[in-house]
Amino acid sequence: MGTTIAAWMLLSLLQDDAELGYKAYGAGRFAEAADRFEKALVKQKTPQLWTAFGHASLQAERWEPAIGAYREVIALKADTADIHRSLARALSMAGRIDEAIASLRKAGTLDPDGSDSLSIARLRIQREEWLQAEFELISYLRSVPSSIEGLESLAFVLGRLGKPNEAVEFYRNLERRHPTETKYRTALARLAASQTHYGEAIESLEALRLLGGLKEEDERLLADLYLQEKMYAEAAACYARRLAVSASPKADDAYRLGHAYYESKQWTSAKEAFQKVLSIDPAHGGAFLYLGHLAFAQGKADEARKDFTEAFGRMPDSPQPALALGNLELKESSFIKAAEAYREALKRGATDSSVWYDLVFSWVKAGRRDEARVALKEALRQWPLDERFRGLLQEIER
Repeated sequence: MGTTIAAWMLLSLLQDDAELGYKAYGAGRFAEAADRFEKALVKQKTPQLWTAFGHASLQAERWEPAIGAYREVIALKADTADIHRSLARALSMAGRIDEAIASLRKAGTLDPDGSDSLSIARLRIQREEWLQAEFELISYLRSVPSSIEGLESLAFVLGRLGKPNEAVEFYRNLERRHPTETKYRTALARLAASQTHYGEAIESLEALRLLGGLKEEDERLLADLYLQEKMYAEAAACYARRLAVSASPKADDAYRLGHAYYESKQWTSAKEAFQKVLSIDPAHGGAFLYLGHLAFAQGKADEARKDFTEAFGRMPDSPQPALALGNLELKESSFIKAAEAYREALKRGATDSSVWYDLVFSWVKAGRRDEARVALKEALRQWPLDERFRGLLQEIER
């Protein structure tokens, strides 16, 4: 009698934990469900409870317990294709991609009509294993030739493999089948841009913009393409649209807008854009550099010098602020300061022979012939046939 009561109580406790686990799982409380199933498994280890524990752990993002649970199901010879797929998901989330692929292979043997090759291809794409991904997708599409996801993935992979013509054919086929779907035209535009067919890419993206299907990153691509093609007014219009609709404008977009305005000689708009950059990112050296150029062009030497100096301190790896300072000081006949700036530009990686010429010229004009000779010797070592340096040598030796 006592043994029967004890067995009944144990069964009752077991049912309580399991049932509470199923209720928690149904309510979306996955961590609680996993804890309940784990307690139930202490008392009885069945394939059903291991499966439930695995699913709850997976949903709760507890990858290792999920992996362990699914392996227990497999050890009990109760595995199915879906169990191996769930195990593959847990393994991939845990970063164990090779094991995940092996589980998907097993699922494919248990269910040859499934989409396991597509899932393997996704993992290959995740690791940028393009050739292997192509193989898996071709295998999958032999069985399911009309799979949109498979065709999209293969087109993407072909683009990454440097097979743009093949990728274009797949995207065009998809576009014909789904003419209202804008993502295929976007993909075609990106492929055209990657092949330096900038005009074609611009045309496609502009058509998408007029259709209202241009996403934020594609508007950015369109603007960058306009910059590449030196269509500065069009680039400025794109960047201005991005800034106007952005809830949190980016300094880089305002900077590119300023660059487009600067190149199209819209000085006031350029200055406003670069000031916008500094309102977002007060340490942006490039904005100070452009503001200095704008001030210099307007004859405001002191203001330009201040901006160039700010850029000089904020762009330690760039020779451009030092070059700008050198050019300003040279124009202002501050020859020693000009020479020091040009020398710093060379230290920061300037490689043009004209920088060496300006350095030597500045030392000569400053009356510092020893410094001029040292600099000229180095310049002639690099450009022994440059007649400009030989002219400077004659001037030094007078």
